[in-house]
Parts: sequence; structure tokens; C-alpha cells
Amino acid sequence: MISKKKELIIFVILVLVVSWLPMLMFNPIPENTIPAELLENPDALFPDVPGYSKVSISKNFSKYAPIFESDYVVAYTYTSESSQRPVWVLIQKASKPKSFHHPTAGYKAQDWEIVEENPDILGETTIEYLLAEKKGVKRAVIYWYFMIIEKKQRFLIYYLPQDLSDIAFVRVETPYDEEASNRLNEVGKVVHEHIDRKIEETTTENPPS
Repeated sequence: MISKKKELIIFVILVLVVSWLPMLMFNPIPENTIPAELLENPDALFPDVPGYSKVSISKNFSKYAPIFESDYVVAYTYTSESSQRPVWVLIQKASKPKSFHHPTAGYKAQDWEIVEENPDILGETTIEYLLAEKKGVKRAVIYWYFMIIEKKQRFLIYYLPQDLSDIAFVRVETPYDEEASNRLNEVGKVVHEHIDRKIEETTTENPPS
């Protein structure tokens, strides 16, 4: 027969398991993570892309950082050397989820109609694709998010939720035409792979404790 002391111990263990189980199930290590120290120089996140020239247009967007309670909003224009068509890449970093509005909401607020919205694949990463139209003008857009880990503490093989303190949003946009998807993939893939390399370099130099 189980004593009351053993019953209490079993009860406490069950309570701990039940309370931690959802965290273990729904808070795995994020697929995409950027160490916070990497983002101190956001311009370093914009690589050169073969076949494209680039120029910073961050001054046009920096005014939005305090409005959205963001650490920064930076952007570059990449211009195809063959077609002279632009590709706009924007990165926003903030510590509060409320700083980010869903891209469809942003376009709708500026009177764009969302014609199409689908998940897509960029390399091995799931991203979102949308097609917006306004007065006969169409824009093709892909976007994704990175979680930024400032603390390296883990519980077993899982990061605790409070360790995921910052978020980065990446948006790649271009005028819609027959080559729009190619431009989004050419620029978006290089940007994504560049950030991945930066993550690997930074985590190699500063491994999690």
C-alpha cells in the first residue's frame, strides 16, 4: 500500500510533468535564429547579389522604427542589371510581437488588394508569398521571420520561452511581371543564405553556454 508521503511525491511529479509538457511540445528550438549581437550592425545583413546593384534606402524607413516600437527598420533596393527592375528588401527588428503587423494588414491599410496569399519554399525554409494590386499595379512579395536568441540557457533540448526576446522580420518585394518570381528567389535566397552564414559564424565564435 502506497504511503501518503509517496502519494504526495507522485502527485508533485505529475504536476511538474503536466505543467512542463506543453512547453516541451510547443517551444522547440526555433528553426531560424539570429544571435542578438549579430544584429548590432543591420547593414551587414544585406549581401551583394550577383547580377544586381544595391543601395540603402533606410533613411526612408527609419522614421517608422519608433512608431512601431522597433530597434530599427532598414531597407535596401536591389536593381537587376539585366532588366533594371527593382527588388526591395526590408528588415525590421523588435522585442515585442505587437511591433509587427501582418503584411496583408499593412497593404490593405494602404488600399492594396490582396490577390493571392500562399505559403512557399525558399531553399529549405517555409516562407509566405502574397500578390497585392492597387490601381492596376501589382507587387509580388515574400516574407519570413527570424527569432533572435539573446540568452543561451536551455531546458533539456528546448529553449525556454523567455529566451526568445527579439524578432526580426524580412520582406522581399518586387513589381509583378513574368520575371517577378525569379527576382524574388534570386535576391531572397541570397539574403536568406547570407543570414544563415552570419548565424553560423557568430554562433561558432560565441557558442551557447
